Amino acid sequence: MSDITEKKDRLRAEALKNGIPSPEVERWLQLIRPFAALTGGDGPVAARYGGHPIVPVSGPRPEMWQYFVASIDCAAVPGEVTDLPLPSDGRLLFFADPDICNMPSGEVVYVPAGTAVAERSAEDYDDDWPLPCIDLRLKRGFSLPDGDLADIGFPHSELLDELWCDIDEGAEGIFELGGYPRIWNNDPVEREPAEEDWVLLAEWSTADDVKSLDLGIVYWTIRRADLAEHRFDRVRVEVDMVG
Repeated sequence: MSDITEKKDRLRAEALKNGIPSPEVERWLQLIRPFAALTGGDGPVAARYGGHPIVPVSGPRPEMWQYFVASIDCAAVPGEVTDLPLPSDGRLLFFADPDICNMPSGEVVYVPAGTAVAERSAEDYDDDWPLPCIDLRLKRGFSLPDGDLADIGFPHSELLDELWCDIDEGAEGIFELGGYPRIWNNDPVEREPAEEDWVLLAEWSTADDVKSLDLGIVYWTIRRADLAEHRFDRVRVEVDMVG
């Protein structure tokens, strides 16, 4: 029995004890999405945060006025860890300029396995870059939509959340792939038309690493169909802040 199956069965049992109707529980469980939390700790290295990016030798190169945020080893992220059609090998490089005084921007560069690469030197950066270099390990997590689910037909959502938190200890990373976005003001994947199926590719809570954005979140979003085709030139980058 998989970890998520066992947790769902435990929630069903606890919900039954608390008199929550089974149809509501089943609809609530269908909302759960897996995501990859990349953080410190033990285990194989799955990503690298900050430092100098290792970029393709030929072809377009990222502008270094952006922060190099993370490099993800796609082969180290098993397919079931997220519900996204991520590449099975190679690396994803995430860049962002989250300065809200300008128009927030960024990009994602896919480096297929076997591509000739070279490290960008410190001369390419401004004085406060790069970000501190940290090896990241993968922890599997499960997320639910942010906000009050009672508004969308789940009258027992508060109790279900409490029961779920007792069952699932949660996961949080320096950098995260997939799942639902944490939202302070605007949902970055709520777009029109809805059938285009925008998804959260990655999320970065900047904390103290970026002095101009101490309490901000950077989102990289993409249409699911574009992600499946590795059309990372179509990624959008947005920033949300407390307040």
